[in-house]
Amino acid sequence: MKKLLPVILVAVAAGGIWFVMQEQPDLVSDNTQVAKNNAPTPTNNKQGSQEVFNGSSGSSLDSEGTDSTKTEQDDDDAYEKDAIELYSSVDQAFAALEQGAISYDDVILDQFVEPDESCTWCDELYGRIKTALKSDTTLDEDKKSYFGEILAISGRKENIQELVRLVGESKGEDAEIFAESLEFTIGNDDVVAYMESELKTENELLKESLVAGITNQSSLYAAEILYRVEQESEDPDENYDVGIGLGEFIPDEEALPFLQDKMNVRDGRSHLAAKALLNHGRDGLALVFDVLTKSDSPDFDKKMLEDAADHVIYEDGIEKLLNDTIAQSNTPTVVAFAKEILESFREEGEIPDDAEE
Repeated sequence: MKKLLPVILVAVAAGGIWFVMQEQPDLVSDNTQVAKNNAPTPTNNKQGSQEVFNGSSGSSLDSEGTDSTKTEQDDDDAYEKDAIELYSSVDQAFAALEQGAISYDDVILDQFVEPDESCTWCDELYGRIKTALKSDTTLDEDKKSYFGEILAISGRKENIQELVRLVGESKGEDAEIFAESLEFTIGNDDVVAYMESELKTENELLKESLVAGITNQSSLYAAEILYRVEQESEDPDENYDVGIGLGEFIPDEEALPFLQDKMNVRDGRSHLAAKALLNHGRDGLALVFDVLTKSDSPDFDKKMLEDAADHVIYEDGIEKLLNDTIAQSNTPTVVAFAKEILESFREEGEIPDDAEE
């Protein structure tokens, strides 16, 4: 996982893998996990949202006669409010999604991440989307992908079940579209448990999408499932090589002790647990340093850390931790890894070349 990945997730992060692949296929090499921590990232495209908002009073017409004050207010609303605040009916919400699908508007996607249970029109909205995906022969591929992603980010198990059904029953490009939507899944442990129950499928496309969807979560339960998936795989790097699985998982704080324990096992999956810890950020890196400091297997540790530096994200306090570690640690493996991370930050321009070490 490259350093950009967690900044995407939550994300993640959205915009639709299928659409990106069509427009810029050379850019799609890493996992496309969108999380609570990969939620869709707002862009500057507000075309869809402007069609349905009620503007504020007061106006300022631009050279084309457009009320720029209203447009700016609408844009702010698009970023700061969720769907329940913006739309008062299922008709308004569905119209927004139809418009957003035209340009794959990430801002509108972000509005529909896990709507609150107080939503009075959400059940009907998801019903319309499911009906359209099942029977509307006029839907183009962009709209299928957009509607599929709306189901995935809803946080509702019944919507994830529908996506699983669509992947299993569809063929060709449609199956690919719905599988890619499934990878954006956001949900609680009930959703994760459901996805785990479907991992027994013999449909490899569906299975890979389910693993990707679980990877997109952050809980201890998700970490435990992903570890079991890696244990059952004959090739420990099978999932990691395609950008999913434990090594691409971004854990929350509760999952850190479990991952540190699995790193301490020192087997063929330990490097994946180490990468997951590093994906967490500074606190995860500190735990990795702790394991390395207490280790009596430096040769194994060096192998375990191969390609791991790319999983460390530059953030506040990380440079100080690295420099303090280099100055204070008596463990050669720890010092070498800290220097490798600092060097990677310099190569990417995060730290000036002449910065004090």
